Amino acid sequence: MSQKISSSQLSEFCHAMAMTLHAGMYPAESIDILLDENTTDAEKKIYTKVRKKLKNDQVLSDAMEATGMFPSYAIQMCRLGEKTGSTDEVMERLSTYYQREADLRVSLHNAVFFPAMITLLMLAVIAVLLVFVMPVFDQVFQELGTNLNATASFFLKTGIFLRSSSSWIVCILLVLIVLVVYTFKTESGRKHLLNKMPFTKKRNENIDRLRFADTMSTIMKSGLMPEEGMAAAKDLCLSDSYPKIITACMNKMAEGASISQAMETSGVFTGIPQRMCRLAARTGDLDSTFDEIADYYQNEIDQLTNNRLSIIEPVCVVTLSLIIGLILLSVMFPLLGILTSL
Repeated sequence: MSQKISSSQLSEFCHAMAMTLHAGMYPAESIDILLDENTTDAEKKIYTKVRKKLKNDQVLSDAMEATGMFPSYAIQMCRLGEKTGSTDEVMERLSTYYQREADLRVSLHNAVFFPAMITLLMLAVIAVLLVFVMPVFDQVFQELGTNLNATASFFLKTGIFLRSSSSWIVCILLVLIVLVVYTFKTESGRKHLLNKMPFTKKRNENIDRLRFADTMSTIMKSGLMPEEGMAAAKDLCLSDSYPKIITACMNKMAEGASISQAMETSGVFTGIPQRMCRLAARTGDLDSTFDEIADYYQNEIDQLTNNRLSIIEPVCVVTLSLIIGLILLSVMFPLLGILTSL
């Protein structure tokens, strides 16, 4: 099974193909020129695989699909561009889209990695306090002729439980890690899991709207029927609910409603994008409006990600710090009271 290329690599590939195709070259000629350039080893690997598939007179989208390295969205959009004679424009749009995806993944990694490291370190400190430090305080209190208070006793029993069940806890954690990795390795499992998580569910819905707007813009600028763009966008959805919305929109159009009326009544867009479509339908500039809507949802995705992740770090730090402080205070204050009374 071929390894999928990263978003940044895909952005570079689409940008390079857009420039050469815009100059009037055939896809095979474009790949040959790209291979002659000073590209990285990773880029050469991509270009070489695509070039081998193009030897059989396959079109670019089929060659991309045959390599098994490209996501379905890129293949579908490329195929759409070939059908409409605007492959160079579509590839340039894909380059922008996947560069946004790459930037978003970097921001996600940077925003998640640091809080995750802090959380793991503080959990390790809590485990050390419960398993190793609390028994020492318990022994000190016994030598002083008193017992731990209720809070400290709870932490002591928790530490004893963690020590006695450490092998089972490790096994359970390993099983959970294997299940999570396996789930994310399969497309259906990853999609199901992400749709159940509140943060990623909302993000997936916005990505679906972004892709819908992007696809519809390409379709309408190429003079094709809007239904073709809707059918293509429906196949690219990440969420479970949005394909039903697109289907409802297509049914409304089949009943005679205009595209703007169908989108509004079915809830394809909401809020500002919905009003933008309503106004664009009156001016006849709906294709350009779809570009603006795609940018709008990209900003929504970025803002949603940044807002949610900005909460994670302080919440984790404050919560774990309170737990550590409570553990220490549960033994330090009684101990100080005993020592001052001596």
